[in-house]
Amino acid sequence: MFKDFLNDRVWEHNEALSPSSDVVARVNPNDDKFSSKTLANIKRAQWNDYKERFPAIHQQFLDMSMNPDFTLEQVDRVEGNVNQSYARAQANQEATLSRMGVADKSDNNNLAKSLSVAHGENSVRQHGEDRRLNVIAGGSLPSLQTQTV
Repeated sequence: MFKDFLNDRVWEHNEALSPSSDVVARVNPNDDKFSSKTLANIKRAQWNDYKERFPAIHQQFLDMSMNPDFTLEQVDRVEGNVNQSYARAQANQEATLSRMGVADKSDNNNLAKSLSVAHGENSVRQHGEDRRLNVIAGGSLPSLQTQTV
């Protein structure tokens, strides 16, 4: 009993002389509730770390998700991406046909290109709406495209 008392005083004295630089508060290892106090200190430190770091990131996510400008920026990029893809496909097809000595006179890609642009823009808008609804619902809503009636 006296030995435990002496050990506690020595530990407290050593801690007072050189406090630990740990984030988690130290607990006397001779304490009867050493494990529970240590775990409580760890949980407290984790919660404080969470409160310092995460709300700012969470607010950025909410601002980005709820802002319609983010979706509009993506919609604006769709037409350029589709045009670039069709131009590459056209160039590849012309290169293949020129190797065979054949020229392609057809120009019927305009309808397909227009449909691709419309589909891409609608998909981006739908995904933006799904993202906003999932943010509001806490991510618990299934995608509208995967729901079956």
